[in-house]
Amino acid sequence: MARRSRQSLYQSILIALKDKNLEQLTEILEKPLAEGISKEFKRSIKTLKYHLSSIENSFLFPYNNGRIYKCQLIHVHKRSLN
Repeated sequence: MARRSRQSLYQSILIALKDKNLEQLTEILEKPLAEGISKEFKRSIKTLKYHLSSIENSFLFPYNNGRIYKCQLIHVHKRSLN
């Protein structure tokens, strides 16, 4: 697969996520992957497919765990300073 088409696939996924377009994202993820895709990229696609229902929920609801993770990160950071 040419670099340009890998980049195109990546950009298509990013656009679908940014636009919160579940139908487009599902269509992209369900297409068979062409030869030349790296093992890491295939793993990322598989992970997105696995978490598709969670991604859908994130599109539908305005809630996230950002504040919780930020507090945990600060707590871990303070602990590492001691």
